[in-house]
Amino acid sequence: MAKFIGVKMIEAVPMRASMALSAGYKIGNAHPDDIGYEVTYPDGYKSWTPKDVADAAYYPLSENNDGTKILKEDVENFITDVHVTTIGEKTTVVNAHTRSGFDTVRHSSCVDPKNYSEELGKQYAMEEVVNDLWAHLGFVLQWAKYGINVKPKESKYPPHIQRVITEYEELNDKIGKLNKFINGNPFFKKLDAEERNDMACQLTSMRNYSYTLLSRLTRAGVDFKELI
Repeated sequence: MAKFIGVKMIEAVPMRASMALSAGYKIGNAHPDDIGYEVTYPDGYKSWTPKDVADAAYYPLSENNDGTKILKEDVENFITDVHVTTIGEKTTVVNAHTRSGFDTVRHSSCVDPKNYSEELGKQYAMEEVVNDLWAHLGFVLQWAKYGINVKPKESKYPPHIQRVITEYEELNDKIGKLNKFINGNPFFKKLDAEERNDMACQLTSMRNYSYTLLSRLTRAGVDFKELI
């Protein structure tokens, strides 16, 4: 017998079994005092589900999430435990355990052991963990909202321009993260002067590269309002 995987997005409101019974929902063998949810499915169908069943199948997004994206707090709340280990003299290994039972392992190393800090290594490794899980949860959200076997939206631009658009968007995302680290993360000030200077030069070079891509896209007639 073939096995299938299904992912769906629901809306849920806390509801005791007694209230569900009064509303006409079936509660099975649940006790009237049992806590559960009134669940609304994508097609509008409603039912009552025991809390333990719902909690085992659905992950609640943060309160300020409208369901169109994954927020950083959604990613951080998905992580249940973090184990940090130092290997050798200059490598930090982070193992992040998640609600699904899946572990994400990332590491960070420095060049000179004299500059090693497990706290700083954890910071760098956790940034990679969060970014990885962000992409994974985005994949799940896409599936939950739109299902599978959905035809991708065709770009109105030729393939070589679309590749530049993708490169431009990915580069600007990296620029934003590096800029945030340099200007808003206290760990940046703990780095030696040469490292800080190199990272600042890297940011400048990335911005210049972005301006070049922007010039090419502007010349190609790309409508940037469509990229927002």
